[in-house]
Amino acid sequence: MQQALGAEFISFADNLFNDRAVVMPTKRGEPVKPQTDAVAMSNGWRWSIPLTSRVGNGYVYSSRYISDEEAEAELRRAIGMEHQGEARVLQMRVGRVGDTWTRNCLAAGLSQGFIEPLEATALHIVIVTALDFARAFESGGFTAQNREAFNRRIADKYEGIRDYIVAHYRLNQRSDTQYWRDNAANHALSANLKDMMSAWFTHEDIGQLNARQHDGYPHYANMSWHCLFAGYGTFPPSAKMQAPPPGLAVDDVERTRAMLAACARNFPDYAPV
Repeated sequence: MQQALGAEFISFADNLFNDRAVVMPTKRGEPVKPQTDAVAMSNGWRWSIPLTSRVGNGYVYSSRYISDEEAEAELRRAIGMEHQGEARVLQMRVGRVGDTWTRNCLAAGLSQGFIEPLEATALHIVIVTALDFARAFESGGFTAQNREAFNRRIADKYEGIRDYIVAHYRLNQRSDTQYWRDNAANHALSANLKDMMSAWFTHEDIGQLNARQHDGYPHYANMSWHCLFAGYGTFPPSAKMQAPPPGLAVDDVERTRAMLAACARNFPDYAPV
């Protein structure tokens, strides 16, 4: 798309700093965890993904703040593999092509773009692209009639996902490294993300804003945004906090805990293979 057809590449590097990942597997422990862990590191974050035969580990970081060698050493210390196992360093080019549908070609997957892996959305975007393209192409009489509208929708999808991920970094309250301080002070934010953050702190209706920004089809549910903002402890000053209006249903925390405990029973410990 970029080399043969000259499709423009739009980088997200201004607000998603990470451009590297160092990865290495470890042996599966017992009992097997039923979830993927994402753990903050000095200059990024690491994943731990339990599989049936091993555990996948990776440290996503920015080469502007830490070298590949330093990142590998930090990952090894975190997972207890300081003197064994082989690690690989992967480079990431975070961003998207300007037009997913260029002339008579359709980009999908990595030819289309790549977003920071904090949100595993690659397969989702591939599916959305394929379905939306099929509808657009067919409704346009199998011509390029609907190409521009299709490209706008896919661009909005990418940028909506980007904004949600950027918010994870922008809202952080760490100050132990320059990486985290720079993320918290980053002002290279989209207008949509700025509006969402303003709405949260000024008690506006996030649901209405979320729908308006994306023509009624937001990429992340309102609850996801509420969990993100609240989970980071980013609330308005105490003096400006408002009590819930009368009749508003309040979630039952104990019931939620009971549901999670019940879900955990669906993941019995794996017997050794």
